[in-house]
Amino acid sequence: MAKKTPTTHPTKQLLIDTTVSYIKDVGPTSFPVEEVLSTSGVSKGSMYHHFEDFAHLIESAQAVLFSSYADEDIAAIRKLVQSTTDFDSFAAWLCQRSAGIQSGARRTRRLTRASILGAAGSSERLRGELAVQQQRVSAAIAELAEEGLTRGWVRQPLDTAA
Repeated sequence: MAKKTPTTHPTKQLLIDTTVSYIKDVGPTSFPVEEVLSTSGVSKGSMYHHFEDFAHLIESAQAVLFSSYADEDIAAIRKLVQSTTDFDSFAAWLCQRSAGIQSGARRTRRLTRASILGAAGSSERLRGELAVQQQRVSAAIAELAEEGLTRGWVRQPLDTAA
């Protein structure tokens, strides 16, 4: 499920994980709060302790889901960077991975990400949640770009944060 952080209360994490599962199965608007509470075993009062309202829980779960997809790709790239010794092998794998990302098998994932970004257009709270996740993802990508610089795979000068 979602990546656990040391600062996330277990009940809050359980609610997010349960909601992520529902979003993956039926989308962000096709289930009531009662289903999440019943499945998770968490009381309504506990949910409102951790989230302003049900929409806040949905938005938090969307941000976690959005970033989990990026985390999977970053982990694969990190593994490759650590195990590859030459740029040509890395570039060939990256092209193959890029084609895989565009495949029909990942269509649902792309649509989910697009839906989350669309929802952020009308929700300042979701935009804020996604901004936090994007900063974390951007830092991980910059770290990988630094490794590319160190190995001579990237032309200098490069602002790795870019």
